[in-house]
Amino acid sequence: MLRGIRSVAPRAFARTAVITVKDEEHFDELLKNNPKVVVDFSAQWCGPCKMVGPAFNKLSDEITGVTFLNVDIDNVEELGMRYAVSSIPYFLTMQNGNQVSSVVGANIDNKGGVRDAVEALEKL
Repeated sequence: MLRGIRSVAPRAFARTAVITVKDEEHFDELLKNNPKVVVDFSAQWCGPCKMVGPAFNKLSDEITGVTFLNVDIDNVEELGMRYAVSSIPYFLTMQNGNQVSSVVGANIDNKGGVRDAVEALEKL
């Protein structure tokens, strides 16, 4: 090794398994092609959504067999209306396009939170 030159391993970049939904058609295609889905309805301006986002991303890396989606209700308003989202963050678990459960608020790891709902979905 040359003096003054260090070997540096390439840095691994964190990967997130959360898919950002572009529009209603994209969402419908994702539902059609993925039997188990959890949807995070959020918005850029929402403080609690920003706080829970990293935990949702981490959960998506930990849970297999479930597709994780994020819908910005300001960009895809139709989906917010379709699922009557009145408060965010709002999470839906779905199987074969049908709603299984919902969680309102920034509750990822507490009892009855998103993790519990996703783990129940995973077992179906």
